[in-house]
Amino acid sequence: MLIPDYVNQDFKNIQTLMNEVERTAKKDNSQLLKDIVIALPDEKELNLEHKIELIIK
Repeated sequence: MLIPDYVNQDFKNIQTLMNEVERTAKKDNSQLLKDIVIALPDEKELNLEHKIELIIK
């Protein structure tokens, strides 16, 4: 999970994050979470540092 540096790092724990999201949701039909899956090349083509850099950009 990627979260900005200025955000409380406790939110890296999915349960903590979801509890806060549910607590602050304004409407009953609010979209609480968005899951994004990104396919990246394997380690032979792109190392971990480059993968992280691509995702952040």
